[in-house]
Amino acid sequence: MLLLILCTLVLLSTLASALVKNIVVFGDDYSDVGTGHRYSNGPLWSQQLAVGWDASLHSFAFSGSVCNASSSVSIVDQAEMYYQQHLELDPQYTIYAFWVGHADVQAKMLANDTNYEDTLDCIMDQMRTVRKVFKTDRFLMFTLAPMDLMPGALALSKKEQQRIKQAVDSFNEQLHEKVFAQVKHHHLLELDLVDAHDLLVEVIQRPEDYGFKNGQDAFWDHCQGRCNDKEDDYIWWDKQHLTGNAHHIIAKSILMSDSMEPSVNLPFLDQVRTKVDQPHSIFHSPLYHKPHTHTGLLDRLVQQINDAKKQQDKEITADDNEQTAVDAEEGFWLQPLYWMALVTIVVCIGFVLCGKQMQRRRMTGGLAALSGLVNQKRHQDTSTRGQFTRLRQLDTSV
Repeated sequence: MLLLILCTLVLLSTLASALVKNIVVFGDDYSDVGTGHRYSNGPLWSQQLAVGWDASLHSFAFSGSVCNASSSVSIVDQAEMYYQQHLELDPQYTIYAFWVGHADVQAKMLANDTNYEDTLDCIMDQMRTVRKVFKTDRFLMFTLAPMDLMPGALALSKKEQQRIKQAVDSFNEQLHEKVFAQVKHHHLLELDLVDAHDLLVEVIQRPEDYGFKNGQDAFWDHCQGRCNDKEDDYIWWDKQHLTGNAHHIIAKSILMSDSMEPSVNLPFLDQVRTKVDQPHSIFHSPLYHKPHTHTGLLDRLVQQINDAKKQQDKEITADDNEQTAVDAEEGFWLQPLYWMALVTIVVCIGFVLCGKQMQRRRMTGGLAALSGLVNQKRHQDTSTRGQFTRLRQLDTSV
C-alpha cells in the first residue's frame, strides 16, 4: 500500500509539471514588447500566448538584438539581466523562449559570410546555459521569419531576394538539425521548435484564408493616412515587422498544437488586446530597462555547477568503492532487500512513464502538429520535420 501511495504521488507530480504559469522571452524585434521599441500595433505573439495559457509574461527581448556581440544588445545580455531580477520562477511551471538570429544573418550577409555555425552554436549554448543555471527543461525556439518575403525585400532585385532566401533557409535548416540533436540526446528536455518561417510563408501565400486582405504591402507605407483599411487587415506592420493579427496567428498555432499544455483556443484579437492592455496585466510583461553588456556571470555560474558536479562524481565513486568492500565482507544476505528496492524503483518508473504517455495522448484524434510548430517529441524520425495540419483547415472563429 505504501508503495502504491508513493508511486501515485510521483505520477501526480509528473502530470502537474505540464502546467505553464510563466513565460520568459529572449529575442529581438519580433519579441520586443516595448523595452526597446515595439515594431507592431500589437499585441505580440508572446503576450497573446500568455493570454492563452493564462501565464505571467517576462520579456527581456530588445529590438536589434543578436546572439552575442559587444557592439549590440545580445540574448547573453538579456539572460544575465533576467538572472539579476531574482524572480525565482518555478522551473517546472516556466517556459523559456528564444527567437533571435535576424540581425545576425543580416550582418553576415553584409560581410558576405555564409557560415552561420557560430551564431547557431551561440543560440544553443544560451539554451544550455539557461537550462543549467535555472534548472529547467522547458523551451520554445523559433526559426527565422521569411526575410525574403518582407515588403522591404520585395523592392530589391530578384538576385538579392534569392540570396536572402538562401541565407534564411540555410540558417533554419541548421537550426532544425541542432534542436533535434538536443532532443534526441536529452530525453528529459521539452524543447519545441516553432517553425515561424513555414507558417508565415503559408499565410503570405494565402492571406485570405487567414483573414488578411493584404499579404505583401506594409500597412504603414501602403495605407497609413491614405486608405480606410484596418491595420490588422495586413500581415506586415512596416517593411520588416508583423501586425498584431499576424502575431495572433503565431500564438494560435502554438496554443492549438498541444505544445507544453493541452490544445486551447485563443479569443478574438480584440479580446486578447483588451486583456493585455489592462493596467498591471500579467500578460503584458514589465518593461525592463535596456540590458547592460554582460559580465560573463552566467558562464561563471555554469563553470561552478560543472565543477561541483565533477566533485560530486568523485565522491560518489569513492563511496561506491568503499561500499563494494563492505558488501564483500557482509556477503549476500542483503540481496533480497536490494531486489525489493529495485522492484520499487521499476514500478515507480512505470507510473511516471505512464503519466508521460497520458500527457502525450491528450490530443488523440486531434492535431499531430500544427502548421508552424515542430514538436520533435512526437516523431520517431529525428531527421525530418513534423507533418503539419494547415491552420486554415481548423476552426478560426475564435
